[in-house]
Order: sequence, then C-alpha cells, then structure tokens
Amino acid sequence: MGQEEFYLSVYQDYREHARHSESTRETANNFMLAISAAIIGVMTNDGNLCRNDIPLCISLIVLGILGFLSSVAYTDRYQRNRIRASKIKEALDKSCNHHKTPQSLDDLEKSAEKEYNQVRSDISISNIFSISGLFKKKKVVRKSIKEGGHHLVWFLFPFVLIIVGIILIILASGKC
Repeated sequence: MGQEEFYLSVYQDYREHARHSESTRETANNFMLAISAAIIGVMTNDGNLCRNDIPLCISLIVLGILGFLSSVAYTDRYQRNRIRASKIKEALDKSCNHHKTPQSLDDLEKSAEKEYNQVRSDISISNIFSISGLFKKKKVVRKSIKEGGHHLVWFLFPFVLIIVGIILIILASGKC
C-alpha cells in the first residue's frame, strides 16, 4: 500500500466518523423530540394545565438543556473530523497535481488540530451563552450558515423546547 492509498483510507475514515457524529446527533435530537411530545401530550391530556404539571414542564426544560449540550458535543466532534479529512484531502490533491509525496500524516493532523482548536473556541458553550461572544462571532455564524446552516437547526430545537417549558410553567402556575 502506497502513501497515497494510505492517506485515502485515513481520509475516508475521518469522513465516516464525521457522518457518524451527524447521525448520532440526529438520533439524539429525534429522541428528545419524541420524549418532549409525550410529556406535552400527558400534560394536555386532561384539557387544562395546573400546578401539578409544573414538574413535567421542568422536565421539558431539563430535556432541552441536555439536548443543547449533546448538540454542542456532536457538532464539536463533527468539526474535528471534518477538518482532519479536509487537510488530508488538500495534501492528496497537491500530491496528485504535482506528483510529489504528500506531507506526513503527523504534520497534517497538527495543522488540522490547530484549525480545529480555533473553530472549537468559536462554538464553545461560553461563547454561545455570552451576548458579547455572539456579537464577536458574527463572522463565524455567517460562515456556519454559508457552509451549511443545518448546524444551527440542531441548536434551535432544544432552545424552542426550553422556551415552551418556560411558557407552560407560566401558564400552569396560576391555575388549580
């Protein structure tokens, strides 16, 4: 097996890991949405909300927070593997175009790790929850939307669930 074939197999492995992270994130969010639908169904089954439903409302908020944290974790894993694969692909493209031996795999991984750490700091939880961090990262958000805004959708589902839980707590607190 030549170096180019080895790099191709490593590239395919990183892409498969990235796809797996996306698939796992989708499954986790679907599970979260199914559980939240069941909770809302139980709460509204009798036709009115009252104080007895507040623990279920709180469980919706907790479920939304857990869904958000899992989305952040799987986005992080996806980005790491995507960047590693792109560095290997760049090296393969250069070697094929110039008939040169590609860089060492260690050098490519170090370069990818440097780029990944920059992306990772841009999507950290503290930046997501920080108002000033959001304004500083406008370029990152725009770039994320241009490169595939579907990542933002995975963050919106849990936020909507948290908001619904808060609204239901407000509606249930004054009744019964």
